[in-house]
Amino acid sequence: MPSRKITDLDPISSVASEDLILIRELVAGYDRNMSVSQLAAKLTAVKNTGLTITGFIVSTTTLSVTSNGTNFVKSGDNGNLGASDSEFLSIEFIQCFLNGVALIKGTEMIWISSTSFSISVDLDLGDKLIVLS
Repeated sequence: MPSRKITDLDPISSVASEDLILIRELVAGYDRNMSVSQLAAKLTAVKNTGLTITGFIVSTTTLSVTSNGTNFVKSGDNGNLGASDSEFLSIEFIQCFLNGVALIKGTEMIWISSTSFSISVDLDLGDKLIVLS
């Protein structure tokens, strides 16, 4: 339990040391000047992006979490996959599900940019991808 109520406006540097220990365990690479809401965004997926496959897509094709593409339609939020491959791999809540089955980041789901990725399997008409970010 926090030693006192932590508000959204508190910078991390004003949080008690015992609470910082807990925060360090939850978040790698935190910034002491972050607000609590910025920290919370690192811990929780806040965007839900759906991609519905409308035609055959060969593996390694680049897919977007911000717009429609050839043979897929995007719905929901504009996703954010992180600023780098290492950030993408380290943020646990960034996840992708193909027809309800979680894909392995770095193996089955490959980071291309903050808004695009590829997957290592072919996609067929009617497949559904859900990306949490």
